[in-house]
Amino acid sequence: MNIEIKTEGIEDWGKDKEKTLLNFFTRVGVEGQQLIYADAKSMEASGNLARSVTYLPKNTQVIIKATANYATYALETGTPPGTNVSTRAIAQWLKQKRISGNAFLIARKINKEGSKTYRRGGRGGVTKVFNQLKDVIVPNYISQIQEAYAD
Repeated sequence: MNIEIKTEGIEDWGKDKEKTLLNFFTRVGVEGQQLIYADAKSMEASGNLARSVTYLPKNTQVIIKATANYATYALETGTPPGTNVSTRAIAQWLKQKRISGNAFLIARKINKEGSKTYRRGGRGGVTKVFNQLKDVIVPNYISQIQEAYAD
């Protein structure tokens, strides 16, 4: 699962353009990482998903990603039917959430019907974060940088 934020057609951001861009993308990356981390942390027991969220700033973009193999299912779509859900992972989740249940039956139902999140149309967590970055955070940072170089 990746979120990519790019800039195109940026006016002159001063003589240290590369440094300014790297700082800009680092700030956007930190914001995105924090938003996805908070979303992931709110819904899971182990913390593995939240800890898997990283960002990589480059010259013209930042990539924010969750490297856990189930990140897209957990954060965005829910688990579709036919996905091989681990009974062991479900058992661990039940234990960490202090919920009683039969891990085998839960895994079998998810494998057959998809998760509740999937059946409800997904969460859209990644889409929400991307839109917040694109519509609010990035324009705010760009205007701050433009004001700094307006003179």
